[in-house]
Amino acid sequence: MGLFDKWRRKSDTRTQAVVRGREHMRPAKPLPEREERVKFDEVAPEVQQKLLSLVAEYERLSRRRDELQRERGELTFKLDKGELTAMEFRKQLREKIQEASRLTERMKETSNQLSALGYRGVLN
Repeated sequence: MGLFDKWRRKSDTRTQAVVRGREHMRPAKPLPEREERVKFDEVAPEVQQKLLSLVAEYERLSRRRDELQRERGELTFKLDKGELTAMEFRKQLREKIQEASRLTERMKETSNQLSALGYRGVLN
């Protein structure tokens, strides 16, 4: 008998399928209290300065990331036009990728520092 030959097997007519009802649900846990957002004016001046410098650093890194993407596109365009050899292209592309990797790590660190200081702004 094969795997799909269920119809050939004898079935026990004495057993019936048991339909189960909806099981009792546990009561939902109450949501944790929301933290009150601290306003920028209520933070100590040294923390304000640190936040401003970290946000500026993050924005600078974000702009550089966009520049790197454009530069990588230009490299591909130069390769297609024949201005670069394949070896030069690979070398320059590898440098761009390594720089982008370092930049991404620095962006993560900056984002974590901002979160630790309580910054709730949107970072992209």
